[in-house]
Amino acid sequence: MVDEIVTHKVLEKVLDKLPREHHEEFLELFHKCPHDEVIIFGYLKEKTGKDIEKELGQELEGISSDILRELKSPK
Repeated sequence: MVDEIVTHKVLEKVLDKLPREHHEEFLELFHKCPHDEVIIFGYLKEKTGKDIEKELGQELEGISSDILRELKSPK
């Protein structure tokens, strides 16, 4: 459950930063090699001109509180 939440939140943040015209291509790339950080972050840097890896690291700190809140909320 936690892995699913983290993956969803990270993909949401990445797609927010990536121009819309690259979303489909990125999702295909991510589906093919989801654990290859060199390829994934290289693609993102090329398409955005930003260090998405660094930006995600900062934003992931906030995601941990979101995860805790989701885990504690009654379903």
